[in-house]
Amino acid sequence: MYSLFLQHACRNLSNAEMLCTYSIIRNKGGDDRPVICYSTVWRILSNKITGGALMNNLYPDKRVVRTRQKMMDALLLTMQDLTFDELTVTRLTKLAGVDRSTFYHHYDSLDHLIEQTLSYELTRFVKAYREPYANLPSFQLKDLSSSEITLFRSIYERRDFFTNVVYSSLLPVFQQKLSEAIQSMILSDYQLQAIDIDQQLYSIYHSTAITGLITHWIQTNYQKTPAQMASQLLNILRFQPDCTYIVKPLLPPSMLEKARFIPFE
Repeated sequence: MYSLFLQHACRNLSNAEMLCTYSIIRNKGGDDRPVICYSTVWRILSNKITGGALMNNLYPDKRVVRTRQKMMDALLLTMQDLTFDELTVTRLTKLAGVDRSTFYHHYDSLDHLIEQTLSYELTRFVKAYREPYANLPSFQLKDLSSSEITLFRSIYERRDFFTNVVYSSLLPVFQQKLSEAIQSMILSDYQLQAIDIDQQLYSIYHSTAITGLITHWIQTNYQKTPAQMASQLLNILRFQPDCTYIVKPLLPPSMLEKARFIPFE
């Protein structure tokens, strides 16, 4: 019944508004089929009912952008000294040069600001991920250099923020958003010239692996530099499948957890 109601409600949306409902779900899930995101339909209809303007919500004016940027900058700055648990609206607004009413006009809570900042920072990651191939008609891994891989640098430049994210309740959100972003880029940005590889499965494998790699890097306090991580990632991606695997004496399952943190010889 709820779905039928929203399908009927879609008739009250303009073509531009309907395009927004399609593009959002496709960018998020990488689905090749046009699928309506009903939560987005509901949000747009709510804006209409309450008198809010869709285009102002999607494309806020420069004053709104500047105010939100101030608060995001203040959040990133406070992360150098504080954890999320120590952060307060009063301290953040004082640093941003805005009052509490302005903060609550733009955000429901500190968690809302943190999640929005995370989304914004992940757009920087997307840009960095695409940098090696953004202006190329095609590419091969053997032709890429580690200096072209800047995704680790984009994370490291905001290391205080991402460290707090990883050691907070937002870790699952961070991992999901990061994995979905990578998966979406793989599905939309290029086509694999490999007949026997399903690109959907490849995107899941690749996005999960890179997300795990970045999470581990953050959790180990960035022991390797961004340049070293870029080099390691490229070496992993270039790893030849015909390489011989030397099998060591197998440990019993009870010992595997301990062995996980012991470097290989």
